[in-house]
Amino acid sequence: MLDYEMGDAKMKRLDYSAINYFEKFIKYSQSNFYTKDACYNIAICYYLMGKNDLAEQYKRKTKLIGKTESDADKNAHKNAGKPFPHRDLLKAKLLNDGGNNEQALLILNSAKELNAENQLEYYYRLGRVYDELHDYEKAISNYVKTIELGNSSTEYFAARAALQAGFIYEKKGNKSEALRYFNMTLNMEDHDYKNSLDQRAKSGINRIKGQ
Repeated sequence: MLDYEMGDAKMKRLDYSAINYFEKFIKYSQSNFYTKDACYNIAICYYLMGKNDLAEQYKRKTKLIGKTESDADKNAHKNAGKPFPHRDLLKAKLLNDGGNNEQALLILNSAKELNAENQLEYYYRLGRVYDELHDYEKAISNYVKTIELGNSSTEYFAARAALQAGFIYEKKGNKSEALRYFNMTLNMEDHDYKNSLDQRAKSGINRIKGQ
């Protein structure tokens, strides 16, 4: 697991020596947990390096090895059946997940080849980065754009944006706006991660109502 964690930490700094650690994890792991995830992470690293043939090879391998008993492995198996995400947005996601938000912001501000399909995730990623940088005004602005674009999307971005906006307003002590955004999360239907996002929104509502 130390190899897996080291690979994960390096990948979230866009350090592609992460591949070596994920390979070691897959080779020596005695369980089927996280093997699909590690394999898909290798595919991502090769994709971001521009080595598309190797990226596709490991994406195919992801569907063949391991099991789907953990959420990480389920997501890896699912993602292996889809095209890779936009490169700049994927880089920003990894950097944001690893807490490298200033670098993520630089990438987002210079992102290229964004089409209408990418706009939803673009504004969501901007919101998340500004949120982590405690620039809450810009975070809210981008969350609102995300909600407007993705209110009826099956992607989770709009629902998560509403949830994060609720957290910001709760932190600021604006209970009415926090409740409005938490309820907005609950009212969005048919999107990924609905159960977990709804549970977090309900917890926020309960906190504010003192239950």
